[in-house]
Amino acid sequence: MTDSPVLVVVNDLFFRAKVIDAAKRAGRLIRFAQTLDEAIDKASGAGLIVLDLNCREFDTVELVRRLKADESLRAIHTLGFLSHVQEGRKREALDAGCDLVVARSVFSDRTVALLRSE
Repeated sequence: MTDSPVLVVVNDLFFRAKVIDAAKRAGRLIRFAQTLDEAIDKASGAGLIVLDLNCREFDTVELVRRLKADESLRAIHTLGFLSHVQEGRKREALDAGCDLVVARSVFSDRTVALLRSE
């Protein structure tokens, strides 16, 4: 297993289950966060943070901004996913510092590979 866990900020149950299964196959440990503050608290030590950029509970783009503004957390790789038609939201996430933004379909099809590559 990769030493650093993946922090998953995904509240959609379908995608949570997909990430759990993919993490097992990719040999990655995972942690979950369901609020912005919980994500900031759990980010330390993570090697990758997976974000649903359509999260309804809080603004995950704001989470990216806060992570990238924190010197101790900014090096953590961030991977966001969203609907393929949301070009404005994608640009907003990339401008905030999100390292990679992919369409939900790409994330769904390549979850294991994306978790292994980071």
